[in-house]
Amino acid sequence: MKVKPVDRSLCYNYLKKAEEFYQTMKDALNNNRWNAAASNAIHAGISSTDAVAIAIKGVRSSSERHDDVEGILRDLNLNIKEMNDKLVQIKGLLSIKNSVEYEEKLVNENTALTASKNAERLLKWAREKLSKN
Repeated sequence: MKVKPVDRSLCYNYLKKAEEFYQTMKDALNNNRWNAAASNAIHAGISSTDAVAIAIKGVRSSSERHDDVEGILRDLNLNIKEMNDKLVQIKGLLSIKNSVEYEEKLVNENTALTASKNAERLLKWAREKLSKN
């Protein structure tokens, strides 16, 4: 698992990115722009997860393998339920990343709404975690 050390104080920069991606996602959903909504949901979720990892351990993933996020989450010493919930949410986003961003297939409303729910849960989690730091 490749990680990059990041100064813990920068976790708030990642949270700000997550917030911006999330707001753009909401705007896209409100305008039926499913591709943009899903893409921004993915990036909101990734930035949220990075913010928490940086706040707790001072690292973020630098791997090109999206599955490596599981190792990072396991290293955060979360309780089992919390870790499993976050794994489901981030893996749900990462599982569609390639098709959303690089394939010719268009995102449908259902996929965009599911992605947005995962992003929202991850962002809420990041806000809670960072408010305790």
